[in-house]
Amino acid sequence: MGLERKKIILYPVVELELSRGDVVYVTGESGGGKSMLLRFLAKALSRYREFSPVATSWEAEKRIKKGRPVIDTVGKDTPDAISILSSSGLTDTYTWLRSYSELSEGQRYRYIFALTLSREARTVILDEFCSTLDRETAKATAYAVQRYARKRGITLIVGTALNDLEHDLNPSIVITKHLGPYVDIRRRETKPARCSLNDSVEIKEGSLDDWRLLSFLHYRSQSIGGASKIFKAALNGRTVGVVVYSIPYFPAPGFSECFDTRWYMRERFRNVLRVSRVVIHPSFRGVGLSGRLLNESMPKLQKPFVEILSTMQLYHNFTKNYMITVKVVRNERKEKALQRMKEETGIDPELPLDELAKQLKSGGAVRRLARWMRENYRIFLSQGKKTQIKLGSKQQILAALSKIKSSAAPKVYSIWVNPSVEYREVIVRALRREFRERLGFT
Repeated sequence: MGLERKKIILYPVVELELSRGDVVYVTGESGGGKSMLLRFLAKALSRYREFSPVATSWEAEKRIKKGRPVIDTVGKDTPDAISILSSSGLTDTYTWLRSYSELSEGQRYRYIFALTLSREARTVILDEFCSTLDRETAKATAYAVQRYARKRGITLIVGTALNDLEHDLNPSIVITKHLGPYVDIRRRETKPARCSLNDSVEIKEGSLDDWRLLSFLHYRSQSIGGASKIFKAALNGRTVGVVVYSIPYFPAPGFSECFDTRWYMRERFRNVLRVSRVVIHPSFRGVGLSGRLLNESMPKLQKPFVEILSTMQLYHNFTKNYMITVKVVRNERKEKALQRMKEETGIDPELPLDELAKQLKSGGAVRRLARWMRENYRIFLSQGKKTQIKLGSKQQILAALSKIKSSAAPKVYSIWVNPSVEYREVIVRALRREFRERLGFT
């Protein structure tokens, strides 16, 4: 056809100075050579101690175990896996128990980041970053990933044709690669900033309908007995987060560490509300919405105290800037019941879910465990006079077992004390003297 071969220089000689912990945003039009640059950087940086080991998205994708729950595919053990997944913005049991193929596109990018973290990498390089996501999810994912990379002191390099992520990635270096030999390198000053989506989020009073929209994402029961107030985070009118406050009908383990016992047993119904559910849409986790929900809604409750008892705080302490951690509470009754399960059924509940699935290959093992769970389920997740549990399949048994394990895990008891002077007299009466002194009340 008379076509002439021609050598095209994609990159002229350029200097790129990197420091450990930099966030680098490589952008520009498709076909400009971004992927080539990322692969060159991966190879070059692996030679330097402060950047090595280097983990890349294209290598991580080869290691994806698509049929297994994601919690069983990262980390040395379950606590390590929870820490890694939470550090990637995957912060709920519902997501941990899903396989890679069941994750949303945004969750897949976060999971690939988690795989790179599990290699204890000092440098993480992600190609085609957020390229298939809608704009809102891309911005949330970019913000969450750079935030967790900075917390761990990881050098993060991302390549994408998307050119509107600069605010949320908050990069220290921006490389714009055009077609041909044209490349622009810009170093910028960085300072902490909240995710840009927060400018479009409003915290306001919600309803049961808002809770129902997101309730399937919560690892506990979708029923919320005793609900008193519900608040929601609305992004451009769309409900993306919900917090449910309930009347504390049952005393919370750990309350006696801060409250006068007689006051709490007599007065809590009028003066205390309990955070019973907090759920954020998976696409918008890690951008500060759970904190905003609590911080902006608790003063509107017109109560002197709010309490929470949560396992999640052990791994992802989303209340630390807004509530006071009082005590880590263990449930010896549930822990002993799990030990009995192992002795009476031969099934070790401490094993990862994929290992438990292997132990349930025989029909006899399935029947033994199902029978034990029906007889003992109320110990863990009693829901009134009658507790219903579906154990018709191995998948249902594993799902119920996951809830049991979560129920038996240690929990963190925390409280919020209303700073309004209106409640000072009640607060002084309610709190133990040593706890008042800790807070500066006299």
